[in-house]
Amino acid sequence: MPATPRLHLLVIDDHPIAREGIVQLLQREWPDSEVSQAATLAQAHGVLAARPDVALVLLDVHLPGTEPLQALRELRLAFPMLPVAMLSGDTDPVLAQQTLRLGAAGYLPKSADTALLAHALRLVLDGNCYVPPFLLNLQPPPAAAQALTPRQRDVLESLTRGLANKEIARQLELAEPTVKAHLVTIFRVLNVKNRTQAVLAGRQLLQSLAPRQG
Repeated sequence: MPATPRLHLLVIDDHPIAREGIVQLLQREWPDSEVSQAATLAQAHGVLAARPDVALVLLDVHLPGTEPLQALRELRLAFPMLPVAMLSGDTDPVLAQQTLRLGAAGYLPKSADTALLAHALRLVLDGNCYVPPFLLNLQPPPAAAQALTPRQRDVLESLTRGLANKEIARQLELAEPTVKAHLVTIFRVLNVKNRTQAVLAGRQLLQSLAPRQG
């Protein structure tokens, strides 16, 4: 049998100490992985051009010489199928939401402990999107979102847990076309355009609908 390809990750951060810390975390969690480094967007483009096997990019939000979201936009345009997770010491919810809307696979605060970062990266590598806890404390979506039926809320809850359509269908004992039809309604009601936005808005909605303790 052919050998399983090594997991190849790329860390883009202009601060050597922060970059080395992330690299050490990655190598501890995935000992057999290969981790490349870049201090600038230009260096990152060089790595990605030479190594198309990169499975995930970890990108610092604030790279020198670029606007906060410029590097993300450029990478998403040049490599639309490549997951890019953002790293930042900034917990500005507006900035975090913007990165997710632009297609980032997650927003990882540098202040998070290593266990949380490792968990977030595993979610992203599994094809999910990581939404940081501080975004879950935002105001709930408009009241119109409560127009969802109980079954649609079940589908939404499954979506927020990162399940694919086939998995949602199997878990809820629905036909896959029915799941897709529910998602069309969910996207319209929540006024979102993609699954990442739906996960973010859905978590806020479900949190607002949960029974309050006390």
